[in-house]
Amino acid sequence: MDNNQLIDNIKQQRLISVGALFKESWNFYRSRFATLTGIIAVPTIIAIVGAILLSYGKSSLASGPVLAGMIIIGVAGIIYVVSYLALVYAIVKSVGIKESYNLAVHNIFRYLWIFVLTLLITLGGFIMGVVPGIMFSIWFMFSIYVLATENQYGLSALLKSKEYIRGYWWQVLGRSLVVWLAIYGVIIAFQLLTSLIIKSVGNISDYVIQVLAFPLAAVYSYLIFKHLAEIKPELANVTVTTKRSFFIFSAILGLVITIALAVILFENETVK
Repeated sequence: MDNNQLIDNIKQQRLISVGALFKESWNFYRSRFATLTGIIAVPTIIAIVGAILLSYGKSSLASGPVLAGMIIIGVAGIIYVVSYLALVYAIVKSVGIKESYNLAVHNIFRYLWIFVLTLLITLGGFIMGVVPGIMFSIWFMFSIYVLATENQYGLSALLKSKEYIRGYWWQVLGRSLVVWLAIYGVIIAFQLLTSLIIKSVGNISDYVIQVLAFPLAAVYSYLIFKHLAEIKPELANVTVTTKRSFFIFSAILGLVITIALAVILFENETVK
């Protein structure tokens, strides 16, 4: 069987349905509820402490509570980055909170490199046009799962993610939109409900929803990737090298635009 026939056979297989995805995601989420929510709860609790200090401190940045709150929220932000990768490892490898964070810490620079490359290439894509930017953002969305499952990182992880999605772009987009619309619908509903009671309760409920909903969305996203990997098992041990130069160009374009914007903003602040 030649490559064209193989591609045709792959395209004949439809991705798992939205209903089946939700059912499988919910079963997985429920079976590992404590671990998945516990991982996100770590930085969330820290962020809540920082937010409380900010809300009860004086308006001046020099005041003790406000300064402490800003520092604590900054620390929470860093931990959020690590916790996202830890959540992925908990889902992919079915390990506990401690082991998930250990794996995340050991691979954090690889993840950050994937994040930076994705950001720059996608920005470069949007500079070339809205359509390329949207296409890039979908192509690279499974890069972190490639890192966690196949230990590939950098541009190799991005290109591997693109290869898994090839032939399924619209199906992946549709299934991703469904889960995020559902989650944001629940968030908005809770915000409206709690705002009718007490504002502070509403703020706390935002954090609670985040802890509960974000892991479910991550499970849902991983299961899409998992089913794509089952459809294309031949990709597991392959390093994709095609079109590297084009995406490197897009990354350079994104970097140039980022630097240009930073210079413009700096000059504007200097003039003021």
